[in-house]
Amino acid sequence: MKKLLTALLLTSSVLASAQNLISNVPNRNTTSLNGVWNYIIDPYQTGFYSFHLDQYDKSEKPAKGAFFTNYHAQNKQELVEYDFDKSPTINIPGDWNSQVTELKYYEGNVWFKKSFDYNLGAKKAFVFVFGSYQL
Repeated sequence: MKKLLTALLLTSSVLASAQNLISNVPNRNTTSLNGVWNYIIDPYQTGFYSFHLDQYDKSEKPAKGAFFTNYHAQNKQELVEYDFDKSPTINIPGDWNSQVTELKYYEGNVWFKKSFDYNLGAKKAFVFVFGSYQL
């Protein structure tokens, strides 16, 4: 009985703290991220792993080849094999299988990027809405 009571108290305290984090969501300032996004197909996972299969996000200074850094070449001699700004676009929310004919049967990694501006202003509570999900 003591273990059950402890579990119930722990569960209720966790739920109570979660309710404080996400409260009154409809009245919060939101920014919809729906729309046109750039995408890059990554069938060999080179945007996240080096050729030694080291994860780029685990290193202090990720390599320029890490897609999540969105690195742009500083001069014409630098070799950067991706550019989100010049990549094709797709509508989000949505799936690539039905929007891009060449990707109809593709199963693998796809990187998406969308640039947007926001101003936190006086309030620091923003919810970004992505499709029907809240991030």
